[in-house]
Amino acid sequence: MNNQPPRVPGTPKEELRAIRIIFGAIIVGVLLFGLIVNVINYMQGSLAPEAKEYAHFFLYAAAGLAAICLVIAMNGYNKGTTVAKETLISLPDKLNQYRLSLVRYIALCDVPALFSIVAFFVTGNYFLFIITVVMIAAMLLKAPTLKRVTDDLGLDWKQQQELE
Repeated sequence: MNNQPPRVPGTPKEELRAIRIIFGAIIVGVLLFGLIVNVINYMQGSLAPEAKEYAHFFLYAAAGLAAICLVIAMNGYNKGTTVAKETLISLPDKLNQYRLSLVRYIALCDVPALFSIVAFFVTGNYFLFIITVVMIAAMLLKAPTLKRVTDDLGLDWKQQQELE
């Protein structure tokens, strides 16, 4: 069975641009969902006012989920980028491996962020947004900038020129 993700056609510069678009879309999606839920909560109140007495359980569950997902995401990202860095594969294959590692990382950070927003919608507890903000910050720390991609993949000067 082949563990390699399918290759995205295009130049390395186009592939990096596609990675940035995916990254931005996921971040914007979380932000918009949080904003919409906050506006609905402000206008109509929480979805289940009787759940307010259980708000601390939701907070602990969201914090635990965030901690677990963040550890798994960081380990997976580090392993994926290390594999891409240490193997002698072409730049498009390195970018493909990087994309796979980054999307997994973002997805694992996205889950607790969205869970916290839904828990806020149910309980109205604004402290749950702290977890959402922390997870968005964790995603932003891995933003696919040219310097980060170059460093994480250990690109030589020729490969860097292909990305610019």
